[in-house]
Amino acid sequence: ILQSHYQQIRITFDYTHFDSLDPQYKNHSSLLRSRILPDVQNFWEQALRVARLPTALKINPEFCPYYTSTTHIEPGIANTDLVIFLHANNEDVCGQNEILAAAESCQKDQYDRPTVGITYICMDEMDINNDKGIDEIKHLLIHEVAHILGLRAADMAFYRYRNGAPRTPRPLNLTEVTCVDGTKANITRPAENTLQMGFTNRGNRYYELVTPTVQTVVQNQFNCSKIKGARLENQSENNCFGSHWEARLFTSETVSAIATPTPQYLSPLTLAALEDSGWYIANYTQASISPFGHGAGCPFVEKDCIVDGKVPPWGKDYFCNSILGEGAPMKCDPMHRYKSRCDLVD
Repeated sequence: ILQSHYQQIRITFDYTHFDSLDPQYKNHSSLLRSRILPDVQNFWEQALRVARLPTALKINPEFCPYYTSTTHIEPGIANTDLVIFLHANNEDVCGQNEILAAAESCQKDQYDRPTVGITYICMDEMDINNDKGIDEIKHLLIHEVAHILGLRAADMAFYRYRNGAPRTPRPLNLTEVTCVDGTKANITRPAENTLQMGFTNRGNRYYELVTPTVQTVVQNQFNCSKIKGARLENQSENNCFGSHWEARLFTSETVSAIATPTPQYLSPLTLAALEDSGWYIANYTQASISPFGHGAGCPFVEKDCIVDGKVPPWGKDYFCNSILGEGAPMKCDPMHRYKSRCDLVD
């Protein structure tokens, strides 16, 4: 597909399930409809261009049983490239491990690009009483839409080169893989040109996305030309490889695994990963530089954050060694935006 044929992606949110929410969530629903989700939609529509669907998007009920009208199946949803169904307070998602939201895709086009997804929102975890809380919800949902767009371990084997050829040879086959937690799984493994396994200097296994644009962005982020790719989270993931950026390196990135009270940034890294999927062309003016570790050099990436109980030179602006407690001193947070205390636990 010629790049000149790519146009701004069109995203449709389906709010139907909000109509059956308990009255206590009326303000949550109203705020999501009128302010938060329109901002999320506008962000991604400005951030990505796509080869648009030429006809109405028809939901396949076998793959996506989330549709809210039979018209979604036939004749389909016109003038859209991605439909996202919104569910609130799903019992299987909410109330477990302080989960705020979750998302997945369920249908693809002929080039394997996700075209239908679902986002689960846990209303009881939402703070809608101040602008800071509302902004955190917006970034959380920008994060979840990134997963639907293709930033998931389950989608990486389907990534393509810009000319449309699969990065992982077809047909896709199941193979035995050692997961980040050391267990074995028979799954589809993305090719080495997309995903590679590595070990930290402490022997902890991880996987990293090694596609070309991602590699360039990560090397620029840390000012380290030795880096092969972007490391994926290897803790508390419910999949073999990881679907979030490693918090040790990318804690201020919107698509890191851990929500923090400090600002998070949708950085060029996330846009690079989506662009390297072969499905999108990114508009990098929509990205913000993630301050955590920016320009810190190779030791920041390769070495320990605390050495012999002390913060080493490469970690001075980002790590701390004071034990959490009332007597812990107030210092500048790693993003240099707030006063904070060290959260190191003895």
